[in-house]
Amino acid sequence: MDTKKQDSPAGSLGGDSIRVTASITNKTGIDLKLNGTWTVKGRNLFNPKTWLGWDNGYVLKAGQTIEMACVDNDRCYAQFEALKGNVGTGVLYQFGMTCPKSSHNSADGYDGLTGLQKYKEDGTPVVFTFNFGDVNIASWGSSDSLDSSSRPNFGDV
Repeated sequence: MDTKKQDSPAGSLGGDSIRVTASITNKTGIDLKLNGTWTVKGRNLFNPKTWLGWDNGYVLKAGQTIEMACVDNDRCYAQFEALKGNVGTGVLYQFGMTCPKSSHNSADGYDGLTGLQKYKEDGTPVVFTFNFGDVNIASWGSSDSLDSSSRPNFGDV
């Protein structure tokens, strides 16, 4: 499947405020809809102003690559849903990521096929790569293996 790179609003904004970026490639063979993005500041909170990139409802086409950036150092979450035509199927691709100031970078794909790739545990900004449709090879507890024992529940503090 060809991967088509699309310029991203997140990538074009740049600047020192971006702490964490998700590079997302849709390898599922079907279109996916962005259901929502969240950040957490002491409680579950929907906050689209700390995410740069795509609006809720955006359709990520099969084979397409986009970037989404989060300017918050707290946990950032996003959820995509598989589409059949224009209707959601209930099959979700969810991920969370963080780039804290006082501990290690972490990310996780909340199902086996979110395709989280190996990442750098230290440094700001950080880019996490997700290949939707591929198996995860990294996790919240390990930048290069599957150890999700310490990961928060999706959307949790």
